[in-house]
Amino acid sequence: MIGLKYYEDFKERMPRAEATTIAETIKRGATKLFKKNIVVTACGSYRRDKATCGDVDVLITRTDDQPIKDMLVQLIDHL
Repeated sequence: MIGLKYYEDFKERMPRAEATTIAETIKRGATKLFKKNIVVTACGSYRRDKATCGDVDVLITRTDDQPIKDMLVQLIDHL
């Protein structure tokens, strides 16, 4: 239902500044939740320095040998 409600907004590209805010929010949340064992990298058009982004692609990796099971669920709940 949310996708339908905001369909027209989702079709719009966002300014790079807005994508930066989203990427930084995800990075802060992941770092707080998983401490220093995490690396968050914004990818896609953001990494390619585009002026606008259709979405924010984020790669999240662990630097320890712990399992990744349920990490995304935990991060989404935290955010």
